[in-house]
Amino acid sequence: MSEFKETPQVEFEESAKNVFKKMIQFNGRIRRSEYWWGVLTLFLVSMAIGFIPIIGLVGIFPLALAGCSLTFRRLHDTGRSGWWIGSRIIIECLVFVLLLSLIDWPTFFNALAADDEHAASRALVDGFKNNSGILILCGVLSLVDIALNVIVFIFTLLDSHPETNKYGDSPKYVPTEPTGSVL
Repeated sequence: MSEFKETPQVEFEESAKNVFKKMIQFNGRIRRSEYWWGVLTLFLVSMAIGFIPIIGLVGIFPLALAGCSLTFRRLHDTGRSGWWIGSRIIIECLVFVLLLSLIDWPTFFNALAADDEHAASRALVDGFKNNSGILILCGVLSLVDIALNVIVFIFTLLDSHPETNKYGDSPKYVPTEPTGSVL
C-alpha cells in the first residue's frame, strides 16, 4: 500500500498566471487552492474590465473560457468528468436559443424601424404568451441547470484523489518512497 505526502499549496501569484497560461487547457488536474485562487483572479479581472464599455463585453468570453477550463481541471482532480460543467453550458445555450426562438423577429425589427415601441414590445410579449410549453421546458431546464450548478460547486470543494486517475497524476499528493523492504 502506498503512502503519500502532501505538496505545498499553490499561491495566488502562480494561480493567477496559470489561469491565463492554461485558459484553453481542459486536460489535467489542479488543486483546490489553485482553483479558488483562479476563481478569485477571474472575478477581479471581470470586475475591472466590466467598467470598460466595449472591452468588457468582448473580454468576458475569454474569461468564461478560462473559468470553464479551470473547472474542468478541478473536476478531473476529484476523479469526475469535466462534462459536469459542459452539460451546464449546453443546457444554458439551449434555454437561450429556445427563448430567442419565441420572438417574432421580423415584426419586432419592423416595429423598431417604424419607431413603434408599443408594437415592438407587443411582438416580444406575444411570443412568450403564445408558447407556454416552451417556457415550461425552459423553466425545467433552468431548474436542472441550478441543480447541476450546486453539484459542481460541491465537487469543487472535495479533496484531491491521492492516486493517479485517468486525468493524470495528483498535483497534491506525491507517493513516498518505501523506507525499507522486508524479505
